[in-house]
Amino acid sequence: MYQDTSGTQDSKELCIECGGARLIEQKKEQSFAYGPPGDQVTLTALVPVFTCEDCGYEFFDERGEAARHDAVCRHCGVQTPAEVRKAREDTGLTRVEFCELTGFGSASLQRWECGMVVPNASSDRLVFLLRYADNVERLRRRATAISQGVLPFLDASADPIKRFDEGVPEIRTRRAIKRFERLAHQPRIASQSATWNLRRSQCT
Repeated sequence: MYQDTSGTQDSKELCIECGGARLIEQKKEQSFAYGPPGDQVTLTALVPVFTCEDCGYEFFDERGEAARHDAVCRHCGVQTPAEVRKAREDTGLTRVEFCELTGFGSASLQRWECGMVVPNASSDRLVFLLRYADNVERLRRRATAISQGVLPFLDASADPIKRFDEGVPEIRTRRAIKRFERLAHQPRIASQSATWNLRRSQCT
């Protein structure tokens, strides 16, 4: 199956086999194996293919690699490089700013956008959520709160930017009641003091 898209080309593209310049570009559906040996699947992609009229050799360029990569992304259920890039650009952030907001590595984000690596499922889901402006705003507010030394603890009904301004919850232990005043704003202590609920029978 193929689609003739441009006919004979007179361009800088040359045949990688004989060096000829008379090339015909067509879009052909190609099948290729994906996955480790013994657990491979066959995927298909519509790939721009060059055919040399001088020697008959067929080959594809980086657009063909991109088409295959998109097919792999679809198979894995994650966004394509173009979709990841658009999601980031729609936030109005540069790569550096986007990474600062999300915690992604700059090199990883660049590889996802350039089609060098397929993002894992958890990273893909976060990028997807950031398509929605309210989620971007939540992360921005949380980052501001953290920069001020406060890590908001979130329960099922809490607002994402609720501060720890209502005092430090008490925790009962076998020895005594301890208040984590000095370390209250450290993330681990703040999280523990807000979530632990020890029964009185265990504290006596």
